[in-house]
Formats: sequence, structure tokens, C-alpha cells
Amino acid sequence: MLASQIRRAPRPTLAPCAALACALILVWQSIAVSEETKSADAMFRQLDTSADGVLTMDDATVGTRSYLERVFKAAGKKPGEQLTHDEFLAAHERLRNKSASRASKSPPSSSPNAESAQSGSDAPPKGVGFIDTDGDDSISRGEWTKFKQTFSRLDADKDNSLSSDELQATGGAAELLMKLGDLSGDGKISRVEWGKLAQSFARLDANRDGTLDLAELKKAADAATDAASGSATIAKSGPTVWRGRIEGRGQIELTVNGSHIVGRELGKGGGDDSLGAGTFTMSGDGKSGNMDAVYTEGNRAGQTCLGIYKLDGDTLLWCVNNRGGRPQSFAGGGGDWLLTLTRVANETSPSTK
Repeated sequence: MLASQIRRAPRPTLAPCAALACALILVWQSIAVSEETKSADAMFRQLDTSADGVLTMDDATVGTRSYLERVFKAAGKKPGEQLTHDEFLAAHERLRNKSASRASKSPPSSSPNAESAQSGSDAPPKGVGFIDTDGDDSISRGEWTKFKQTFSRLDADKDNSLSSDELQATGGAAELLMKLGDLSGDGKISRVEWGKLAQSFARLDANRDGTLDLAELKKAADAATDAASGSATIAKSGPTVWRGRIEGRGQIELTVNGSHIVGRELGKGGGDDSLGAGTFTMSGDGKSGNMDAVYTEGNRAGQTCLGIYKLDGDTLLWCVNNRGGRPQSFAGGGGDWLLTLTRVANETSPSTK
């Protein structure tokens, strides 16, 4: 009897396994769709610069205009119309599917840059994407020169200069461009400075391969920051002594070590010859600009001195004011003190700290 019952027992089938596999696939697909929706939601919020819950071409920046135009076209919208959140999600999905389909039909490329350009062709540009117009992760000489033409579009208040806020429209390259372009150190890029930056391709192309990548631009930006800090210009390596005179006062010696500066008068024949110590900052292109100092020691601690400088090799002109104003020319008087200094080779002052 038991054997008969065993023989009649239903044979196991693959149905439960198949059902479990289908369920897992559905769960995975649900998670993938959820993550993609979250990503698209974040993109919508980023594109909605007016924060009014809809997209119009007025929301477009230099870095996102091309992408928004593709989204509007995919949604069947005209440039003057609005795009709702749900319409954007649907259009974004169509563009994503179109990109995936195009990638599957194209032969694999041996170039990672080509793959990056293809996979990102329907996504908003990042970093310097507003310059890298073909999306191949490198910037050609033509692309670099052409971006000069974007100045007027970026200059929202039409004051012939670009502020940090206005540079936000470049798609994430604001800080990088400010470091590279602000030669005067005044916190903005003038039309002239922008033109000089657009013409600096050869200087920035460190490996001479005819293209610029983000690493080269970041390295150049860091070098520009170092030059503006003073340590790369008036303190080449370690403590550096500068000796000369203050117009109308006498001989002086400055010892610079990084951003730290110590001053003392020379030839006084005894007594306290210290002029104090503090920190300083420099802006500009390393040849001219602003040079400001703050006393950090002594009874003048906290006092700020504003100045301008000119640096020509081992000769430094520094005109500084300790009454709260900034000198307008390299001349003494009226609270302005003109220092004419020469770098002293291979010498460290005893006043170095």
C-alpha cells in the first residue's frame, strides 16, 4: 500500500523554481526602475533652475541647453512650451532607450573616450562639458577657442565681467574657470581675461597632444592658485630674503616663508629693529596684482594692510597702506608706503620664524 502511494505521488516539476526566478527578476527590475526614477527625479530638480516644478527653455544654462532641447523634442514639445515632471520622466526614458539601442547596434570601440561620448550623448554635460561639445572627454583646440563666444551668454547682468554665480551656468566648472581666468584676483573674470584664457590652449596643453583633459586643466588651475598665494612667486623654496628700502623711511628686510612674512629695519644701530610679523596673500598673475598683509604678532596684531605689487624676476615693488585704503599707484605718501626690494640669493635672515 505504501509503495503504491509512493508511486502515485506527483512528480516534482520546475514550475516553483521558474516562479521564484520570475519573482526575483521582477523584484530586480522594480529596484532598477526605482533607482532610475530617483536619478531622473534628481536630474529634473537640477534642470529646474527656476524651481517652479516645470521645465522651460528659460531654465537652460550654457551647460544644459543642448540636453534640454533634446528632451523637449523627445516629448513633442516646442521650445516655448512647458514640460511637466511626468513628461520629463517619459522623455528622459525615451532618450535613454534610444541611446541604449544605438549603443547595441554599434560595434564596440577600443577607445574609452569614444565609449564615454556614446554612453553620455543624451545626458547633461558635467564639469567642462560646455566646452567639450562633442562629449569625447577631451577638448580640442577648436572647442577651446570657440568657448570664448559664450562670454555674452554667461554675462547675465551685462557688466562685462563674469562672477562666480554667473559661472555656475557652465555646468560645474565655475571654480576651475575662476582659478584659470581671474588674472587680477578680483573675484571675477573680465572680458579681456576671458579672451586671454580662450587663447591659452598651447600653454595649458602640458603633454602637447593637441587636446586638453580635465587633469591638465586642474593642474594648471592649482598652479595658478599657488602663484596667487605668494609662495610660488616671492618664496621660491623655503625662507627667502628680500632686502631694499621704504621710501621716506630707510632700509628694510623682509623674510618670506610660505605665507608668513617677517620685517625688520636695517642700520638702526641697536634697539628693536623689528617691524612685526604676519601673513600675506597675493592675487593676480604672479607678475602684478594685490598683495595684502595681516599682522599676527605684537601690538598691531589683527591690523590689515592693503597693497599692490609688481614682480619682475628678483625685483619686487610693493606699495602698501596701513590706514584701510588700497594704493592706486606705486608712490609713497598719504598713508601709502612704497617698498623697493631685491631678492637676496642663498641667504636666510636671522629673523626667520
